[in-house]
Amino acid sequence: MLPQTRQKLRIFSFIAIAIGCLSLIMLWMFAEPKQVVAGTSIPSFWDVLLGQPHMDGAVEWQLLDMTLSWQFFANLLRAVLLVTVCTSAFTLVIVYNDIGLTKK
Repeated sequence: MLPQTRQKLRIFSFIAIAIGCLSLIMLWMFAEPKQVVAGTSIPSFWDVLLGQPHMDGAVEWQLLDMTLSWQFFANLLRAVLLVTVCTSAFTLVIVYNDIGLTKK
């Protein structure tokens, strides 16, 4: 693989991380929690991402004009995070495997 291609793949990896992080931030900023059960605390980002099971029916999320369940919103955040990490990691693995092969 040419050095220019390696550099482009590294740049693509960093762009994938940036776009994924920006997507997560935008999803979190535009989502508004609605309390279904009175007295329920507003969950943090990590509560939603890690999926606290006792919160399933207590909070719904309003994302733009859609109402999302707790589970769907948590799965949406997890999917964006998973795609971001996998895309970036896959690109970096290709680059470093190629570097290892060309050194031999």
